[in-house]
Amino acid sequence: MGIFASLLETRDDIGFQPWPRAWLTGLLGGEETEAGNKIDEESSLSSTAVWAAVTFYGQAVGGLPLKLQQAMGERRKRAAREKPLYNVLQRMGNSEMTAMSLRETLQAHALLWGTGYAEKEFNGAGDVVGLWPLNPALTRAERNKETGELQYRTRIPSKGIEAVLPARNVFRLSGFSLNGLVGLSPIQTNRDAIGLGKAMETYGSRFFSNGARPAAVLKHPGAVSDPAKKNMRESWQEIYGGLKRSHRIAILEEGVDYQSIADNNEASQFLEGRTFQVVEAARIFNVSPYILQDYSRATFSNVEHAAIHTVVHSLRPWFVRWEQAIEMQLLSERERAEGYFVRHIAEGLLRGDTLSRYRAYAIGRNWGWLSANDVRDLEDQDDIGPSGDLYLIPGNMTLAEEAGSLGMDEPGGDDPATEPTDEGSPNNRAHTNGHANRVAIAGGFRWPAGE
Repeated sequence: MGIFASLLETRDDIGFQPWPRAWLTGLLGGEETEAGNKIDEESSLSSTAVWAAVTFYGQAVGGLPLKLQQAMGERRKRAAREKPLYNVLQRMGNSEMTAMSLRETLQAHALLWGTGYAEKEFNGAGDVVGLWPLNPALTRAERNKETGELQYRTRIPSKGIEAVLPARNVFRLSGFSLNGLVGLSPIQTNRDAIGLGKAMETYGSRFFSNGARPAAVLKHPGAVSDPAKKNMRESWQEIYGGLKRSHRIAILEEGVDYQSIADNNEASQFLEGRTFQVVEAARIFNVSPYILQDYSRATFSNVEHAAIHTVVHSLRPWFVRWEQAIEMQLLSERERAEGYFVRHIAEGLLRGDTLSRYRAYAIGRNWGWLSANDVRDLEDQDDIGPSGDLYLIPGNMTLAEEAGSLGMDEPGGDDPATEPTDEGSPNNRAHTNGHANRVAIAGGFRWPAGE
């Protein structure tokens, strides 16, 4: 059982009162759209395009490693596994949910309602040891009328009460917002566009379910009595009604004429309209259409670039929202001062094939911004010890201002390497073979070659 449910009877100090019946407004199917149907956050998931967008974000964000780390000096960091929050973000979100389930749920809430809420569970030391999602449809942010401080009001229908939680007890993940606190619901903001897509789905379903349309009909040349019409209508529906019995040839007697019936769906651009609604959903959720399984304009090259675009422009903003919300709301001021922070490990989303990755690693290794351990960490492998932390650069590269100290100043200087020596002497061999034999650089230290 969640901490919120288990502590309801003992948290009288934050205030309880019967929840108002007015809160039922808008919870009975949503508001009506211009297309004539009702759309709310939950019912919008019956749209395949909305479902694909929400599950994509939930699985991508929820399944990506999100690590609590501590900065050690300017360039080094370590995983803060001793902190309870590390386990909440990586393994168990609470005693009933995995970390992925928790983050996937809050991501879906933020995408549909604009904001996801979760109550914090603390241990005796004040550390966050669990997050329990709150129903976003029944939770709202408000200001305390007396103190002006932020608080959250949420309902528990099963108990017929509402609770007011102080901001320090709630984790909030907001999407795009106009006030900086509560995100706008993409579903409510774009209700008519989503409603149109749902209306087209309903129309298509009813057309194929109820359409008694044969491939051809026969017209009677004279008047037909009402009983004859009734009999003809019932027999026609029995023979040709429904998808499985469509496109049969009708055969009638009494001098009827044959007349072909054309299918007007394509003429009215029904299929094109359905495709356009997928593009509309892609716009609403800021993803490429191929993410929603629309490959009508996909090619081998543009899908690859669309994947990069999705990571950079679709997922990265949510990564930043998660990271900053966690650091602000789940880390104490002291922990932030001690260098604790969280980061998504998103490199895996941009990985190419094995050969492309190894080429990229080779470039970084040879030019000095990747060590062997850096490469192994990117490949999710254990390090090889202190020797793997050395950084190498090409031996013929150096800073211009250091050229003189390395024996590369103008001829006639005092550098022993430039003065005449015997052909077999060490100095002459160094001068002949160039700077690469005189200086090796690794781990930030320089030493003469051969030492």
